[in-house]
Amino acid sequence: MAKKKEKTFKEIVEENSFSRRKPGNYVYYNNRFTDDESKSILVPFSDVHYGNQYCKEKEFMDNLEWAYNKDNVILALNGDLVESKTRSRKGDGIFTQKNPQKQLEWVVDLFKPFADEGRIIGMTNGNHEDAITLETGIDITSIMANKLGVPYLKNGGFYTIKNGNQSYDFYMTHGSSGATLPYTKSKACRDLSTFIEADAYLYGHVHAKEHATQEVYHIDKRKKGVDTKQLHFILTGHYLDYVNSYAQMKSMRPSGTGTPKIKMSGLEKQIRVSL
Repeated sequence: MAKKKEKTFKEIVEENSFSRRKPGNYVYYNNRFTDDESKSILVPFSDVHYGNQYCKEKEFMDNLEWAYNKDNVILALNGDLVESKTRSRKGDGIFTQKNPQKQLEWVVDLFKPFADEGRIIGMTNGNHEDAITLETGIDITSIMANKLGVPYLKNGGFYTIKNGNQSYDFYMTHGSSGATLPYTKSKACRDLSTFIEADAYLYGHVHAKEHATQEVYHIDKRKKGVDTKQLHFILTGHYLDYVNSYAQMKSMRPSGTGTPKIKMSGLEKQIRVSL
């Protein structure tokens, strides 16, 4: 006689559905992966475009390996991690890219070691991943988030990082700007502060690695007075070579590749960004 199961089939299916990572807009992250709380580092990877023939895989892998070997580094994934070209997109990318299934599997394989250690805060969707959704209804970023077991912010969202004695509020989105000039790329990120309140704003899509600050006045109720704080606007970089790419074809300005490193102090409210 078969042993009676502890749960019914229906209960198991419902639990699996409930545990699936559904889009949200806020993550609270208590950072506990550093021995030196004054030097915690957030690395927001975006616009890797793995699968594109001009993806600078070696540079990306070198940066990822550096991040993994540093226990005080945590990651945020900000869209366009894969190329995922479809037939409706302009250009010959569908013929020159790597197999789309391999692209998805590659992202999961590479970031799984970080996810297993709880070192990925969350991930957003990019317009290249979204091309699959527009044609098929399948959200591959949602699939990647579920396989990694990390929060899915979809089009953008907030996260608070508790680091030592300090807390930092971030807003991250892949973005959709068509900006090509350096100052208009930065403006797309800065404009977020007109309707979103955070300590730092992370913006991808524009294939630039930049950092700008703005000091603002605010009421400090604890001090019962007016104080200042510094806002940070960070473009989260990319990994596409310029020569012979569509950027060169369209006479866009070349920009440095890579990912910014955001250092957060656990002793005082201070953000430092290295490019």
